[in-house]
Amino acid sequence: MRIAIQDSWFEKFSCVLHKHWESLGHTVLFEPGFNPNLIETCDRVFFESADTNIHLATQQRPYKKGKVILRIVDVDALVNGPAGVKSGYVDDIIYIAPHIQQFCQKFENLRTSREHLIRMGVDTDRYAFRKKPQGKKIVFIATRLTPEKGYDKALMIFQELYKNDKSWELHVVGRMFENNAWQLHVEHALKPIKDGVKFYGNLPYTENTINDFLQDKDYVLLCSMKEAFSFATAEAMSKGLKPIVYAFNGCEAIWPEWMLYKTETEALALFDTPHEPDKYRQYIVDNYGLQRYLAEMDNVVLN
Repeated sequence: MRIAIQDSWFEKFSCVLHKHWESLGHTVLFEPGFNPNLIETCDRVFFESADTNIHLATQQRPYKKGKVILRIVDVDALVNGPAGVKSGYVDDIIYIAPHIQQFCQKFENLRTSREHLIRMGVDTDRYAFRKKPQGKKIVFIATRLTPEKGYDKALMIFQELYKNDKSWELHVVGRMFENNAWQLHVEHALKPIKDGVKFYGNLPYTENTINDFLQDKDYVLLCSMKEAFSFATAEAMSKGLKPIVYAFNGCEAIWPEWMLYKTETEALALFDTPHEPDKYRQYIVDNYGLQRYLAEMDNVVLN
């Protein structure tokens, strides 16, 4: 079978599917941008998000040889990406979280497509589990350090820890969102804690890079106001890092209550609870196992 992956994220999350389908003997073709030839010649075409790629496919309506599958995540839904998908063109739609599926019910053009809820899968074998004494290194990971990702909230939480103990460290991955007012706000928040904050920019999304970066860290802090999942949190938990996650909309169907906070006070309290690396990794194994994920994706895409 010829399977095409149209993914403007450059296979950040679909790479595991690419490798898996090739291991089953299928021919897998990848394109970051829209390629009508793939739709006209492939038995299956998988669109990683409801972005320009699927818009062009449905607007131009080229002949499609086989089945078209679309996965919708929070970024697509919240900017009304699904509205650009013409009714009847997509055979199957995959949602990765219940709150995204619920939000997309407003798009009447999607109602003719079959819907599937498939939670993401994490290859925990990629992240060498390590037990270490509980330290004071926190990671905050976001592609862009924006208000939506709660970067300023992370700085405020860290400031409370740092003012009482200068051995705390905040390790920040991501690039700054360019906005004068936001930059001034962040720079102001950084002044009292600048010696404790380490910046890395955007790290290459590779197995060794992520694994090595997380190796000596202790906590992963998620302050985002919106998420469909948070791979960074899952990867960190797979390593044994303690998760401290803001209770964003829909989080109750993704993450357990023991790792969630609603206020800064609740977040700080979580830093004082016992460190249980085995528990964090096991939660990912039990709820976001790779084999379960691949089997469910196969059932939709290959059948």
